[in-house]
Amino acid sequence: MVEEMQRVNGGEQAGEALAGRWLPFAVSARRLGVSERTLRRHIADGRYQVRHEGRRAAVFLPGEVLAEQVAEPTSQGELALVHAIEALSAALAAERTRSERLEQRLMALDEERLALIERQSHASDGRAGG
Repeated sequence: MVEEMQRVNGGEQAGEALAGRWLPFAVSARRLGVSERTLRRHIADGRYQVRHEGRRAAVFLPGEVLAEQVAEPTSQGELALVHAIEALSAALAAERTRSERLEQRLMALDEERLALIERQSHASDGRAGG
C-alpha cells in the first residue's frame, strides 16, 4: 500500500514534481503529529489527498513533510497492527455516527411525546371547561 509517487504541487511550475509517499491513515496522523480527527479536517480542507483501498485509507504526504525519516511499520506484525488500528478507528467512527443519529432520533421522539402530552392536556382542559 505504501508506494512512491510524484505529484505536482499547485504552487510550483508544471515541470517541477514534488516527491511524496502514500502512507496508511493512522501512520500519516502520527507522522504529522495530529489526531486522526484533525487529519480528517486537514483532508476536508484540501491540505492532503486521500485514497481508499477497500476499508483502508492512505494519505499522500508531500516530500517536505517527509524530510525527516518516516516511521513506517518494519514487520508484517507491525503492519497488521496498523491495519487493525485503522479498522478499529473506522468502526469507532461508524459507531459515533450511529450514536449521533440515535441521539437525534431520541430527541425527535421526546419532542413528539411532549407535543402529545400538550395536546392531551389541551383536550382535557376543553372538556373540563365546557
